[in-house]
Amino acid sequence: MSETSPGAVITDRDAATNGITLRYATWGTFSSPARTVLLVHGITFNSRSFATVGPALATQGWYVVAPDLRGRGFSAKPPHGYGIPYHVNDLLALGDALGLPTLNLVGHSLGARIALMLAAVHPARVSKLVLVDGGGKPPADALETVAAPIKRIGQVYPSLDAFLEERRQTPVHQLTELGCAGKVTG
Repeated sequence: MSETSPGAVITDRDAATNGITLRYATWGTFSSPARTVLLVHGITFNSRSFATVGPALATQGWYVVAPDLRGRGFSAKPPHGYGIPYHVNDLLALGDALGLPTLNLVGHSLGARIALMLAAVHPARVSKLVLVDGGGKPPADALETVAAPIKRIGQVYPSLDAFLEERRQTPVHQLTELGCAGKVTG
C-alpha cells in the first residue's frame, strides 16, 4: 500500500480521559459511529501494533482508532490504575469523546480481555466484538483439535511431498477433498 493511500495515512491524536491523556492513532475518514472500529492492543504493545491492520480496514471504509493504553506508547503513565477495569473505563471515555454511543471492538491479547470485560459489563455499548488470542481455558474438544498441529511444531519433513502427504491426512484437508470446505450450514 502506498503512503499516499488514504488508508495508509496515520494520524496521532490525544484525548483527555479519566484524568489522563490517551494517545490514539487513526486511519481513514470518519463517516459514522457504525463504521468506526477500536483496535485494542496487548500488554507489551501499543497502537503501532496495528500498523498493517489499521490501513487495511481504512481502505475498506472503516474509521480506525487504535489507542495506546494507559502506561503504553505515548499515553500518560500514571503511578497507579493499570487493571482491566481502568482500561475499560478509558475506552468508554474515549468512545464518549469521539461521539461513539456504541463500540465496534477488536482486542488482541490483553486487549481481548479488556474488550471482553467491557462487553460483559456494558453490553449496550458494544455493537461488534472480535477477540484475538485472549487466552483462557479452552474446552477439551478444542484441545483435541489443536493437538496434532502442536505436535508438529519444530517437526522437520524429509521432503515437500512428505509434508503434503501428512497434511492430506488431516480432517480439514479430507473435507476439502470431499467438496465440503467453505460451506456453512445452519
